Amino acid sequence: MDRLELLKQVKDMGFKYIRISLTKDCNGACSFCHNEGQKIGKRGDKASPTLPLLSLKDYEYIAKFFRTTLSSVSFTGGEPTLVSNLPEIIKIFKDNGYKTSMTTNGFLLDKTLQEKLANVGLDKINVSVPSLDEKEYSGMYNVQNKLPTVLMNLESLSQVFKGKCKINYMALLNKNTPEQLIPMSNLSGKLGIPISFLTILNNNTDYMSSYVLSYLKDNIGIQNTEIQDGKFGSKTIYTLNNGAKWEFDDFREEQYRQKAFDNEECQKCPVRKVCVEGPYALRISSDGTIRKCLIRKNNLIPLTKNGYCHEK
Repeated sequence: MDRLELLKQVKDMGFKYIRISLTKDCNGACSFCHNEGQKIGKRGDKASPTLPLLSLKDYEYIAKFFRTTLSSVSFTGGEPTLVSNLPEIIKIFKDNGYKTSMTTNGFLLDKTLQEKLANVGLDKINVSVPSLDEKEYSGMYNVQNKLPTVLMNLESLSQVFKGKCKINYMALLNKNTPEQLIPMSNLSGKLGIPISFLTILNNNTDYMSSYVLSYLKDNIGIQNTEIQDGKFGSKTIYTLNNGAKWEFDDFREEQYRQKAFDNEECQKCPVRKVCVEGPYALRISSDGTIRKCLIRKNNLIPLTKNGYCHEK
């Protein structure tokens, strides 16, 4: 596949943005982590800050390669804050006109790092907080004593990235208790940080969404509802009576599937019938490999090694 053919395919598949995994390593060890389709790297205490596999020159090439086709990029991992030159990488994409965001567990996201990221123009930060119960939180991440640090970092983040940060709340079947929904809402209302409701990819997505929404409505009350239309689906934002905001993204609804899979690559894909996500984001692994989806491994494209980075 040559350069122009790749860009045409990316455009035809209708990806919303690029997700770049900066490292396979993570200072947590979640049992449900898909690690952006990569092999798992160093985890927990074995993971420490380091330079990424790719050079700044490689990231500059990637930014220039896709800027005529995609205009947003999200930095993930592993854990992206383990990458010691993270601000420099973000600046490269900002200088090339991208909207930039990052998903993090928040362990290392102290005020000093927050200010560095704000200074290079990072547009949005999502912090994953699966629980506010210390025991449950530590069990999900397989860590100890991290929750107080994350909550302290969220306090400063609500000011440094005011209006530009969210809490990712992962809904795990048989793990979420009604008691968790109240303190999560109170945290959102106190800090002014919206909660993005996520759920594991399975056939019970609608049930979990309706259950959580029903509980919030009955126990706190909904003050306002706003619907934002997206590329393939829509997002509903609920403002509760205590000032909390909950966002429900329904991009996996049937309407999304009909639109998202309407391209040549997905139509001929042998695993289309069991695919849940579709071409939602174009993933680039920490070694520069392009991954058009998470569930196939026979359609990977090496972008930077023996590939496009060496073209004139």
